[in-house]
Amino acid sequence: MPAISAPANILVTGASGFLAASCCQALLRRGFNVYGTVRSHAKGEYLKKLFENEPNGTFAYIIVEDMRVLDACDEAVKTMDAVLHLASPVTGIFGPDVEPEDAFRPAINGTLGILESAKKNGSTVKRIVITSSMSAVAGLKDTNWNQAAVDEVNKIGKAAQGFVKYSASKVLAERAAWDFMEKYGGGVGFDIVTVCPAWIAGPNIQEEGTGSELTAGAGSCSDVRDIADVHAELLMKPGAGGERFIASGTPFAWKDVYEALDVPFEASTEESGPLAAADQTKLVRIMEKPLSDIFRPLPETMRDAVKSARERGWDVKLN
Repeated sequence: MPAISAPANILVTGASGFLAASCCQALLRRGFNVYGTVRSHAKGEYLKKLFENEPNGTFAYIIVEDMRVLDACDEAVKTMDAVLHLASPVTGIFGPDVEPEDAFRPAINGTLGILESAKKNGSTVKRIVITSSMSAVAGLKDTNWNQAAVDEVNKIGKAAQGFVKYSASKVLAERAAWDFMEKYGGGVGFDIVTVCPAWIAGPNIQEEGTGSELTAGAGSCSDVRDIADVHAELLMKPGAGGERFIASGTPFAWKDVYEALDVPFEASTEESGPLAAADQTKLVRIMEKPLSDIFRPLPETMRDAVKSARERGWDVKLN
């Protein structure tokens, strides 16, 4: 598909979310006209005010109360040139009392719904970028899927841990998108791109939230501003269509977070070192720059995350 270039109309689903709000900002700064779906006028008005001084693009919001309804975006996709689909449940549906189907269906329906809407009414849509997760990836390679999470949930049902249910939901929702394209790809006027980010941190520009908790562990950290830029750039790169990308910043151990924040580190148990880095050869190639120019250093992300939270009066805890 040809590149999407400004000033084009871009629909961003779940626009009031942590990553989605930063994606809106990244698109506006590139000169796009951004239309964000939100669940209420209050959320939309907050974003409208937040972006009112962005000089290069325009922002408007569209009320979509329930993305789980398959035809929820039938009207929203009309006149759009591309879509960033970020709306997906994260909290509240992966608890111990939730049946797997109840956890999976919202993510799957949200993804299939936006694709069906674009198929029916999005005659001008040329690309849909879908946010998945590193939790849907196995072996740190974009060709591998975390089938183990799906198998575990299928085996033990609602007794599976919340993160395992979340990971399985990401696998199933992303696979649903690729299956849709395999079935209808020749008959629609758009391609898709999926982005699998690692754990995302950094400054928060969304309205929601009452606290910030940094949880101990090890993994890979990506700055929300960098992941937003990756989404915007993959929208614009002709060669990105039909591809799956890992987007992962700095591999880290928990002590690295403490060091970044100049906080003494006292581990109750011996901690493993950082995880191995993911294979992002494809992202480097399509972005035409090294990872060090795509992702900022961990200390900058952590310091800005804490500063942003405290400026909002949120309680920041290191666990």
